[in-house]
Amino acid sequence: MVRIVCEGKSDKTFLALFLKHLKIPFTDSNFIPMGSKTHLLNKNHTKYKKTLINHIEVGKVSKLLFILD
Repeated sequence: MVRIVCEGKSDKTFLALFLKHLKIPFTDSNFIPMGSKTHLLNKNHTKYKKTLINHIEVGKVSKLLFILD
């Protein structure tokens, strides 16, 4: 699964519309909105440690895309 890490909900909404326009299939679970740029750049944030790293280690995540603006 590809996971898209972005700053917040508005970024997620924009990216979802963009993917829909390009006819690229996705689900809400593809997105990880971090809440702010500070959280996005913090490798010790709980969303990285508890969710993302575990999913990578067990093979649930094959690719990551980080979106910054």
